Amino acid sequence: MYFRIQGFPVSMHANSSWKNVADELNAVMGSLVEDSGVASTGFGPDVNIVEHKDKFEIVAELPGVKKEDLTLKMEKGELRLTAERKPWSVAENSRVVRKELRGSGTYVRSFRIPDEVESTEIGAQLSDGILRIELPKKRVAQPMEISVK
Repeated sequence: MYFRIQGFPVSMHANSSWKNVADELNAVMGSLVEDSGVASTGFGPDVNIVEHKDKFEIVAELPGVKKEDLTLKMEKGELRLTAERKPWSVAENSRVVRKELRGSGTYVRSFRIPDEVESTEIGAQLSDGILRIELPKKRVAQPMEISVK
């Protein structure tokens, strides 16, 4: 299955040619889960979405984010991920010689969840800066033969 990316994070590692490629792929392949984009101030973690036989899985890199600074909310078919990374400081009488670490701030990302997900059974785990969200698929009635008496 393929996921539709609506709000490609232009402020991150993207340029217009990548956006065009993503739009064309989505037009050809169709969509199941829609990613409604990124609203970010300072950092924007990368996200992978994987489809398994019995579930979908969203994996997000959230280095430096603590469990208490992370919220997930499911409402009206949309899963909203909000994370806050606190700023770090340099000790007095010290200076930053090179800065490559992503900044601090609040990150919000929403995903439109397909009807085939059992929303009451969604689970999430944060470990070593990696957030894994499991979205189990609804059980579909299996065909069966009915005996006639």
